[in-house]
Amino acid sequence: MPPQRQLQSEIQRKVLPLLKHNFLPGKKTVDAIIFDADGTLLDSLWAWEHSADNFLRTQGIEPPADFNANVAKMSLMDGARLAKSQFNLPQSPEEILRLTLEPIRQRYYKEINPKAGVKEILFFLHSQGIKLCIATASSREFTEVALKRAGVFDLFDFIITCDEVGVGKRNPAVYEQALQKLGTQKSRTLVVEDALYAVQTAKQAGFLTAAVKDEHSAKDQPMLQLLADYYIQSFSECRVGK
Repeated sequence: MPPQRQLQSEIQRKVLPLLKHNFLPGKKTVDAIIFDADGTLLDSLWAWEHSADNFLRTQGIEPPADFNANVAKMSLMDGARLAKSQFNLPQSPEEILRLTLEPIRQRYYKEINPKAGVKEILFFLHSQGIKLCIATASSREFTEVALKRAGVFDLFDFIITCDEVGVGKRNPAVYEQALQKLGTQKSRTLVVEDALYAVQTAKQAGFLTAAVKDEHSAKDQPMLQLLADYYIQSFSECRVGK
């Protein structure tokens, strides 16, 4: 059996029955939830596919195989700075970022929607008196417009972005600053993410964590199920505790 399938089999046999699947803790367990946006609440990762690579190709540069994946783990501005320095581009990082994001912008204004079941879960959590916020590596503009179109923007206390903090989610700073604004105890604050590296960061920083399944990170699902305190395969089937 291939190692990946063997790992999946072991998790299903030994670990998964012990984990809370398709379950989010309620007010008895948490006072606040820090949600990622893209790939977690929003069905939007498709809009970002190959965006960094595509920009480089407009500049006559064939990107390295791992460039887009590496940039995806950074703040937007850090990714633009990397592109400029690595390929000696003539544009400023700000202009590189503007040109990269322009094809994506209209998708958020017209096409990007929440994942199935997200709206119902958010309204229920809010009704319990749980504080909700967004911590995203994406654009504040894009996140706001998608949440407003979905009718859930007002459920969140605030949005904080990695660009505003100055580092990506390999560093826990965005979660720590969100925690300060929430004013809750870390032990009663849940971070919900779809990316393995982000769950690892939040977990190592001492937060409760929930992982959300997304098809764009299919290879990471076994490790996400093993690492996170909660695992959400589908918001439509997700239960929320009291």
